[in-house]
Amino acid sequence: MNLKGEMGNLEILWDISSKFIKTFITIHATKRDSNLASSLQMLTDEISVVLQKNKRIKRVTLIEVERFFTENKRVLCEIDGEQFEVHKRIYELEKLLPSKLFMRTSSGEIIRINVIRNFELTGKGELRINLKNGKQTYSSRRYAQRIRRNFLK
Repeated sequence: MNLKGEMGNLEILWDISSKFIKTFITIHATKRDSNLASSLQMLTDEISVVLQKNKRIKRVTLIEVERFFTENKRVLCEIDGEQFEVHKRIYELEKLLPSKLFMRTSSGEIIRINVIRNFELTGKGELRINLKNGKQTYSSRRYAQRIRRNFLK
């Protein structure tokens, strides 16, 4: 699968295929400058979070995380359909997570932007958020206004 996108003046070409044994990045540029360096820094930042499931503790990079959400007064993280407990509050995660990668969709949920397939407006003024893995979640009306203003311009 080939994808194309832009980040500032940086054009990103994705070539996703099972033929690759490991993931790698190739950089093509006319010269090295500060914009290139900051773009690369954002791509390669190894910001991670510590998760726990039963007695197993795991450190993962943010690019692996699909979403953070609250359930039964606990903050959980979902990765490939598997849920792990996070020992941080949602508001703490919101401050920590890069806004270019994650979006707060309600008082109890933060979703990685590129796992969102699309949005649908409900009759109650909420947004139904359809994820690429087939799951659905909803934003509150308060956050639906923020999403429309900041993300769906």
